[in-house]
Amino acid sequence: MSADRKPAGELVGPPPPEEVFAEFVNLAKDRNVLEDRRLSLQEKALELADAQDKRQFEFHSKSRDQHHDRSTRRSSFGRQFMSVALGISILVLGLLLWFAFVGDERQSAIALEVLKTLLTGIGGYGVIHSVTLAARRLMGPRE
Repeated sequence: MSADRKPAGELVGPPPPEEVFAEFVNLAKDRNVLEDRRLSLQEKALELADAQDKRQFEFHSKSRDQHHDRSTRRSSFGRQFMSVALGISILVLGLLLWFAFVGDERQSAIALEVLKTLLTGIGGYGVIHSVTLAARRLMGPRE
């Protein structure tokens, strides 16, 4: 038998306090290293999450700005279209009234017939719109 080994069945005593203390110090150092590594990984994860949030925010801001620009362009196009349509309508209506009162008998008859048809159509649209509005109010949610 070697000098380091104890015979079987012999009780082994507690290790010396210096060894126990050194073992605890080593365990504490290992725990600190692992804790530092874990904290650095958490910091990196937070930085990555912040970067992702910033990219998402920029993407949504850009998307919102593009949508706003498109709706502004659509709105300005709509206003231009409506003003041109209104101008043409006023011009045609003025021309019809001119022909109805100043034109010869044939022009006057045609203009009065067109004006009568237009007024009938506008009146019919008004009636249909009124009935639709009344039906929506009657069938809509009660407040």
